[in-house]
Amino acid sequence: MHEHTFRFYIRQGDFELDVEGDRNFVESYVAAFLAGEAELQGKKAIRPTRVKKSRESKASGMVDRAALRDFVKGKKLGSDSKRYLAFSLFLKRQGIDQINSALVRECYDALDIPFKPASRQNIFLMKKSGKAAAGSGQGYITLTPKGEAEAEKLGMPGKPRKKRVAGKRSKK
Repeated sequence: MHEHTFRFYIRQGDFELDVEGDRNFVESYVAAFLAGEAELQGKKAIRPTRVKKSRESKASGMVDRAALRDFVKGKKLGSDSKRYLAFSLFLKRQGIDQINSALVRECYDALDIPFKPASRQNIFLMKKSGKAAAGSGQGYITLTPKGEAEAEKLGMPGKPRKKRVAGKRSKK
């Protein structure tokens, strides 16, 4: 989820109040100021320190890491769209019909692939191309038969490229 930074600044004569941080922090500080509960005159608000959450705390434990590693062996997953498609098929075979970007991120983490926030657009692209349909909740998708067929093709060897025949050079 994208974090927004909120800022509240007021200056009146010698008094100055500058509060910056997440929404709840700013709202509580301003509410305390307006209610007169805090003696804020001449003090400057300090930003709360952000604690970085570990990846393990976000994991739901629904992804079987060993089975995922076996599943992706031999598959051509060169792009994020192909990874999303393959991970969706894997999760469907594991009994998870409706997936979201958090479950796909767990798959990325299980394979130690860096997750780019922009790769979430692949959910929209899968729905637009007919490979996935909207799920029961916001941000959830279900894989369609077209998507399953496309994901199955990822492991198949592609058509061999035709060798280019060099043309004869003309002499001048």
